Amino acid sequence: MTSESVAARLLGRHVELSIVDPAAAPPRAPRRKAAPKPPAHLNEAAKAEWKRVIKALDVTTLDVAALAIYCQAYARWADAELRIAQTGTLITTKEGLAPNPYVKIALDASRQVERLVRIMGLGIADQ
Repeated sequence: MTSESVAARLLGRHVELSIVDPAAAPPRAPRRKAAPKPPAHLNEAAKAEWKRVIKALDVTTLDVAALAIYCQAYARWADAELRIAQTGTLITTKEGLAPNPYVKIALDASRQVERLVRIMGLGIADQ
């Protein structure tokens, strides 16, 4: 029994497979031979994250912007978390205690990081 017929039986339906001519496939963005350097506008923490993750990625020229956004969001999250650790989740104002604004910054950045991790396949499940 071929693997196609096993798959068709498991799925409970007829499956037709076709071979796609690689020459007819849409062109992909060109691959870089060496890992691209981090963009100059990234801060030092974002550049450090870039250097950490770039080794695990097969980055195309089209991926550079998305990776830069991820690295900057990661650096923003790390900075906000450091400031929260130093000052606490509540701060004292003239009106009394108030939420530390860095909590919202950390939350927003972590959501952006989480979304980009999923999109770029950087998560543990993607390894």
